[in-house]
Parts: sequence; C-alpha cells; structure tokens
Amino acid sequence: MRAYVFLTDDSFISFRYVRNLVHGHGLVFNPGGERVEGYTNMLWVLLLAGLSFLGLDPERMALVLSFAATAVLFGIVVRFAWVRLPAGNKWIALIPAFFLASTRGFAVWASSGLETRLFDLLLVAGVLRLVVEVEPRRGGQRLRVLAPWLFGLASLTRPDGVLVGGCAFLAAVAYLRWTTGRMPWRHVLGWWPMAALVGAHTAFRLVYYGDLVPNTFYAKVGSRHSWRAGGLYLALAAIEYGAILWIPGLAAGVRAHVRARRLFVPLLFAAAILPHTLYLADIGGDHFEFRPLDFYWPFVFLLIADGVGAWATTGRRTLLAAGYVALVLFGLVWFPLRSHLQFPKEYWPGFPGTYPGLLADADRYLAPETDPVFHLPPLQGVARVYRDLMREQTGHFGGIRQEEHQMFRQSAEIAARGLRSGIDQGKLPPDLYVALDCVGVVPYRTDWRILDRLGLTDAHVAHGPFVTQAVAHGKYATIDYARERDVDVWSADPVSPVLPVGNNRLERGIRRALAEGGDYYSADLGSGNFLFCLFPRGVERARSRLPRLSLLPLQDSVIVASYVRQALPGFLADLEQGRVDPRRVQRLGEICVLQNDLASAAEIYEAASRSYPDSWQFPWMLAICRKMSGDVAGAAAPLARAGEILRAGGDAGAPERLAALFQQLRPGMSLHGLAGKEEEPEDKRSPPG
Repeated sequence: MRAYVFLTDDSFISFRYVRNLVHGHGLVFNPGGERVEGYTNMLWVLLLAGLSFLGLDPERMALVLSFAATAVLFGIVVRFAWVRLPAGNKWIALIPAFFLASTRGFAVWASSGLETRLFDLLLVAGVLRLVVEVEPRRGGQRLRVLAPWLFGLASLTRPDGVLVGGCAFLAAVAYLRWTTGRMPWRHVLGWWPMAALVGAHTAFRLVYYGDLVPNTFYAKVGSRHSWRAGGLYLALAAIEYGAILWIPGLAAGVRAHVRARRLFVPLLFAAAILPHTLYLADIGGDHFEFRPLDFYWPFVFLLIADGVGAWATTGRRTLLAAGYVALVLFGLVWFPLRSHLQFPKEYWPGFPGTYPGLLADADRYLAPETDPVFHLPPLQGVARVYRDLMREQTGHFGGIRQEEHQMFRQSAEIAARGLRSGIDQGKLPPDLYVALDCVGVVPYRTDWRILDRLGLTDAHVAHGPFVTQAVAHGKYATIDYARERDVDVWSADPVSPVLPVGNNRLERGIRRALAEGGDYYSADLGSGNFLFCLFPRGVERARSRLPRLSLLPLQDSVIVASYVRQALPGFLADLEQGRVDPRRVQRLGEICVLQNDLASAAEIYEAASRSYPDSWQFPWMLAICRKMSGDVAGAAAPLARAGEILRAGGDAGAPERLAALFQQLRPGMSLHGLAGKEEEPEDKRSPPG
C-alpha cells in the first residue's frame, strides 16, 4: 500500500470547499461567487470541515481518515467471515484478507484524498450488517437496525450510494416477502433513516444550489450514454484482476449458500454490485482507474472464500483449494504489478493511450512478447487484449492510473509554487480571475477566482453540449463565455497560466507562434517562469490588471530570446548526457532557427549529433546553420555525416540529394520545415526534397 500513497488533484476541489466553508463563505468554490455544487461528497467535506475548525489540515486529515477507513473495512470483512465459519475452518477468513491485501485497487484507494474508502466502508458495512439483520437468528431475537443508517451516510458520501442502498432495500424486502409469505412492513418502515438522510440532503441541495443533483452530474454524464466505453472500462478491470479465475470460486460459494438455504448473502451481494455495474457501463466508466468498482471486491472475495471452504473437506481437497487460492492471487497481482513497474517516471498525460507510435515507452508498455508468463502463444492473446484495452481507455482519459495522478499532482504543486511566488512578489495580483481546466491544487494554493473550463464547478459550462469523448471531461467553456464572465486570463495550459522553462506545451506554443503567429501573450516573470495565455478582454485591459508585467506576443523576439537564453544551458547539459528526447531537440532547435539565432541552433544540433549519432537530421541541420551563418567550410563535415547515415540505412542516393538541396540554400531564406516534424519519435524518414 505504501507504494500507492498519493493525493489527487481533484481532492483539492473538496479541500477548497472545506476552506471556504470554514472561513464563512459557505459551500462555494469561488468566495462571493455563485453557488455551484462542484463536489459529490457532502459527508466527506463536512468531516474535513469539522476537523479544519479544530485546526487540523484537510490534506493530512484526508489521508488519516482514508487509512482509518481502510483498517476498519479490512477488519469488518475478516470478522464477517470469521463469525460465520465453523471452529475448524476459521483459517478461511484469512482468504478475503489476503485477496484484499493483494488487490492494487484496495491499496490505491486507501489514500488519494478523495472520499472513496469512506464510501466503500459505509456500503460494505451496510450490506454486511443487513445480512445479519435479515437472516433468521436463534430465539427470534431482533437486532438494532443500523444498515439503513449506514446506507444513508453512504448516500451522503457519494450519490451512487442511493442506487446501492435502494437495491439493497429491494433485495431485503423481496427476500423477506419470499421467505415469510407476507409483506415485511416492519422492515420497510425501518428504512426511514436512509430516506430521511437522502431527503434532507436533496432538500438542502434544492434550496442552496437550486438543483436536485450535483453540478458534476451535468458536467460528466448529462444525457449521454456511453455503453461501449463503459463496457471496455469494465472489461479492462476484469482482465487486470484476473476475474475469469474467480468464476469457479464464486460458483462454489453460491452453491454452498444454496445448499445451506442462506440465499440472502449471494442475492444481496448481487443486488449491490450488478445494478451499479450497469450504471457504470451506461455512463462510460470513470476517469480514475476502477475507483467506482472498489466496494465490489470485499463481496466477491467473501463469496470466493465460501466456495473454498466448501471445497476444503479433506486434506487432498484442501491442498487443491489452496492451489486455487494461489492461482487467484496470481491473477490479482500479475498485471497490476507489471503495469506499475513499467510505468514511466516522467509525466505523460493519458499514458499510454495517447502515445502509441509517438513514444517508445508507450510502445513498450505491457508488450505481450516481453511478459515472462503471457508471452506463451496460448496466453499472449490475453496480454495483447489487456494492453489494447489500456490504450483504448487511457486514450480517452478513462481509467487513468494512480502513477499518472501522482505525477500530475506533483507537477501542479510545482506550478502552484511558482504562481504563489509571483503573487507574494507582487507580480501577479491576488484577485486575478483565471480560466483553467484542472481546478484542484493551483486554485487551492493561489486562492484565485477560477472559471472551470470543464464545468465541474461552473453550471453554465456543465449544462452545455459535449464537445469531446474524454471520459467525465467532455464539456468545455468557450472564450466568448470567459469574456462575458470578465475573466482576466485564459490559460494556454490546463493547469497553470505560468509555465517553467523546459515545459513542452510552452515550447510548442513558442514554435507555433513563430511559424504561424497567433493571439497568445507571454511575459518573463523571472526565475525561469513565463506567462502563457490569452486575454479574453483584450491586452490593454490585461495590462491594467497586470501592471508589473511586460506583456508581449508570444512570438516577440524579446520573449523568445529570453526563453532561449534561460533554457539553453540546462538543455545542453542534459543533451550531452543523453537525457533529452529527440523531439525536444527538434523543437528547441527550430525555435532558434525561426528566431534567426543560428549560433544557438548550431550548438543544439552539434550536441545532438554527438548524443544521437544514428540520426541524420541533426548533422544535416548543423550543416544548414553553419552555412547560413557564413561558415561554409565548417558545414562540410556534418553534411557528409548526414549523407553517410542515410546511405548506411539503404538510401544510396541520399548524399547527392542532400548536397543538391544544400547548394540551393541562401542567407535570408526561410528554414521552416527543414528540421522535420516534432511528432516523430525517431528519425526514420527520408531527407527533405
């Protein structure tokens, strides 16, 4: 579990609501702004707010509460199995414990800063308590009714708690009606706590926010049905955790309950899981890896344990059952472990699905032929389907892995520190109104007023049309809407309007602006940070709001020269050690060329020629830069080297073509396009011409 401890950027949305509530602004995202329910975890927010009133930091307490809920959930599951087993088979209670401890999702969602594990605890505790309350007891004694309270609290923690609790209620009523032959009115009336909690929350939502459902429902789901995406999301989870291996154990567990005339357990577990699964399939899954499925695992593992207990009646059968348990454990661990160990240490949004063919790490990730077990012909197809489903899901930002969320939050913290420094130094006003995509860490640290371009905390955007197929992030604000709202800064980056030297998005923006122009503006904030944004209300209005900054078009020579001057030393040092992607070499080199800084471009291409000796493009561009600078003699060696590389690759006529094209170059000519396309991860194309 320790390897997966993290905080998501999204958790800081709740933290911001907590802080605003504690400071007397109410349950709002922007103090003094409109009331929008941009969270879906009322109980979680209230718990953190109560602790914050006591001076306890919500960031820390979110982790403490999640860890505590995990420990309690673990104990509840083990105890439920333990008390129902005969004296000689108590060891079987350890099976669901081992399975939970081996499940990646159980470890991942033990932290995150989100309400996930509290929700899991309340639902699982509610279901297991309902089993105890409904099943016949010796002497006909009645227990205190607690399950409806637990389901009601779960419904306050996440809206889908209403679905699970409602289905559990119907399953209990149907079972009691079937077994007793009459309608169980006493049981029905005993569910008033859940009805009261849900009703009170709905009334509050209607009065305070003016709607019956959270704003996030409109932003993420609305009227869109995404059965294909949802089905693939569930299929990926099934393959990742080896669900096909569960079938014998689940069948044996259900059969054991049928023989013992204890049908309520499998009936209730199915009622808790199956309708929720259909709901997930309908909405297209989730942005996070298998978070909505997390409360399923205790029920699944308890049933498998019952099946194993039914098998383990003799010494030999017990050994076979133990072998089956080991096989299920292997299925739970193998793919998740490989996915974790192979995940890159560098942040790539939507990895691996947005990078096949563009990034070597994405092409190698979960490659079936490198799997020590699943490379075998009968199994390789399973590994290939797993890899392809992973690409499909993450390509639409569904099922994004914990590793990516962790790195994203770390990058957001770096951005927030730069912004906070700019505010503290007076370069950036504390009351700036900024449009962003990611409204977690940066808004929380800066306390700026924010226009949420994805609509989670903005009702107008949330009620707009879907414009992309991205899971849970399909809506987007327009620049016209930002202008109407009097937004000061429209960030070019999803996370921050200020980006550090070396940022890929900033460099791509500079390159594009030099080649094509555009409306983006920048300013050098010092310390290696640059503003990169649009101004919805115009640059003159922006200059009045940002008087301490020299706002210039992104393609302005002052901005570009300042950027290159600050980026070049570190870039060259990393390049000499082979720590720079060839695409960034092309990008920064072309920035220098388009800026007519041929000396810097030559430094870049000379170093790249040493670091990537098999690339023909870098010596080719070095030769061009030297010729255009007047050093025709110095261009001869790299020109010859480029031709040799291409000839060795099988293109016998390449040297002559390069030489002919080289002769056509004249000082003052545009060199745009001669450095190739930055989308190419490797230099495998023919030379220009």
